[in-house]
Amino acid sequence: QMPQVPVEQSLYVIGGRNIIMIGGHISIPWQGDGASIRSRTMLIFRETTGTVHVEGVLGDGADISEGIQIDAPDAVVQIQNVRIENVHARDQNGFTDNHPDLIQVYGNAAQVRIDRFTGSSDYQGLMFQVDFNGPQKPIYVLRTNMRSLPTARYMWWVRPDGNAAPIVLRDVWLEVSPNRRDGLGGAV
Repeated sequence: QMPQVPVEQSLYVIGGRNIIMIGGHISIPWQGDGASIRSRTMLIFRETTGTVHVEGVLGDGADISEGIQIDAPDAVVQIQNVRIENVHARDQNGFTDNHPDLIQVYGNAAQVRIDRFTGSSDYQGLMFQVDFNGPQKPIYVLRTNMRSLPTARYMWWVRPDGNAAPIVLRDVWLEVSPNRRDGLGGAV
């Protein structure tokens, strides 16, 4: 259960079954000069099982560098009515500290369901390239809109080979920065 005031640190959930998070605000303030990426991440789910349901959560803050990271190959992850604003690297020229993502499924999930999601990022939006525990499982993205900030690179990233997930899209909107080289085609 989330408190009535914003949580000012990363929430890292390891293990557990059938996790439900409804409502709340995670606002990552400045984490210090040597801060890790993990300390600047809104939510991390790792080794969870059953269903992980995140609904009605706002993520933002002066030092938010990652939105939601998923490494839960035995969980159905549902992200509903969530907004993550201004995910950004500290180095917005070379991105030497991080390649920020709104949602990254790096360790797979049994299924990912995203509905009514909104976010803005200075680098990447939805990152669906599983680094391990592949091949990737089905992904559903419904009623979603993302805005790329001026330095953004890829707002939609999927693995282009035979390990890519089957993806269902419905009412997905991308607002690409006007100075993005190759426009919308370069952002996907």
